[in-house]
Amino acid sequence: MDKKQVDYLQEQLDTYLSDNNIQLNGEERNKLIETLIKCDYSKAEKGGIVALRGFVYQYLVTVYYMLLIATGREEWDYVIFELGDDVALIKDNSICFCQVKTKLDDGGYINYGITSDLTKRKSGIDSWLDKLFLNSKRIVEKMNSVKINGTDDIEVSFKLIINTIFNSSSEIAPYCENSTLVDKEEKIKNRLEMIKTYKGNDYNLQDELKEKISWYIDRFDILPLGKFDELFKRNMSLVSELINDGDREITSKVVEELVTLVLFNTHDDYLKDQDSKIKFIFQKDKFIEVIKDKEKYVRNMVENTRKKKVVSSIFDKAFSNIKLEFEKVYSSILLDELNKSMLWLQESLIERVKEDEYVYEKFINRIFLLENKKTACIDGESLNDIFQVMESLKSIIIYMTFYSDKELCREKDAQLLIKSGLYKNNNTHLTTYNVRGNKSEMEALINLYTNIKKCRVINTLTGDIICFLLNFNEDEDEFDDFDMDFEEKITSSNSEFKLVTKPNNLKICKINNLNKVPKAIQKRVEKGIIRSEQEFLSLDIWDKYMDKNIKEN
Repeated sequence: MDKKQVDYLQEQLDTYLSDNNIQLNGEERNKLIETLIKCDYSKAEKGGIVALRGFVYQYLVTVYYMLLIATGREEWDYVIFELGDDVALIKDNSICFCQVKTKLDDGGYINYGITSDLTKRKSGIDSWLDKLFLNSKRIVEKMNSVKINGTDDIEVSFKLIINTIFNSSSEIAPYCENSTLVDKEEKIKNRLEMIKTYKGNDYNLQDELKEKISWYIDRFDILPLGKFDELFKRNMSLVSELINDGDREITSKVVEELVTLVLFNTHDDYLKDQDSKIKFIFQKDKFIEVIKDKEKYVRNMVENTRKKKVVSSIFDKAFSNIKLEFEKVYSSILLDELNKSMLWLQESLIERVKEDEYVYEKFINRIFLLENKKTACIDGESLNDIFQVMESLKSIIIYMTFYSDKELCREKDAQLLIKSGLYKNNNTHLTTYNVRGNKSEMEALINLYTNIKKCRVINTLTGDIICFLLNFNEDEDEFDDFDMDFEEKITSSNSEFKLVTKPNNLKICKINNLNKVPKAIQKRVEKGIIRSEQEFLSLDIWDKYMDKNIKEN
């Protein structure tokens, strides 16, 4: 077991222990992991796993033929799951019965033998090839059962699909697809022609068949598709060819989606009528459209996941850059307090991700748009957008430095980014609106008041709510001609006017120049006036800043 597998095992064990409230000390945990790593299961104990893998392999084979047909590599009109045998392929007046067999994968070459596997009988005519060739009986009846017309002169072929690779030295090699080898001993023919005696009764395959056994063997071949991983990769390659895209993540997930499709279409074993059997039929034109739909779905999912990673990385880089900036500009107790505030915000976001995977996207939208959307409103490659995220984080870190008992709101439907903290024993709710230079102060306030009205969470809060308004345009003053205060603002939409009222408990703090606060404190640090956390917390600079910049009217 390699390190990656061991790490995965440890992670799964820790999750299980946590979910079930099981407490183990370090020694007990290590002993349990060691036991799990060394555990050697017998073949009997692995039986269920082997059987399950066989079913999934059969799903992969079904998908394999769907993709072969979709890419034009093979010409069939239908792929049918469990029509007589594991998979059936039908076109015009032709049918191919495919039997899928898997054996235990112990890491080495998986060997299949004619005597030991293909023609091995137990209690009658029950070997793999006996059952495969007996599908030729009642072909028309089976096709009609799934609403596909068949005729008595239908052309039939047989295929055995196995989870190994072609080996020219194996005894099944002459029967493998496209093999030029010849079985001079005709082992399969001789074995199948043998009469099986069981409990005093003789069983003869030839008696059950319409044609000579050699006729069926001439229409039979073996297709070794490799182990599970190899077949999965074959399917990925076919998807790549079909969608003209070599993106391994996308092709892998498309294969997974197709396997899931086959699984959910074929899980019902209560097949009482033709309509219920239809779900087992995959018709060429329809499943080609399904594959296209799956590709679109997967592509959107993968792109969203990648965007999430980009957004997450923007935050990681922003925190790193802020830390470097703080270390370059500030020192002593101020640097310590800023780092504490930054660590609080960083850890709070990481913790919230466990509850809501869209925390970072919502963080951005709540600050920039005052909306609770799951798709971030930024371009991950835009330097300005990345800079604005960093500036927003830095501003929050700076002003939250002056509050104790800091907490980030857990409400998933909040439209604004809400935080709370204690300042001089008074609990205060705080939020941020970064206009990013897109609005004047008045426009920003109107938008803020409008969105606050829509936010259920913020309307349930009691006490003061301070909104830090960031990066608004100060050079626009288009409302100077109106004699009105901030209680009621006029907005225009399609020549109609609408009154927007500011909540009574909302205070606006303009922080276009918030960096002045820590710089003023740094001067005191350098002069030796501030030397301890106690001296830092008793500062009057924050009070003066708030009194100067807060608008309550």
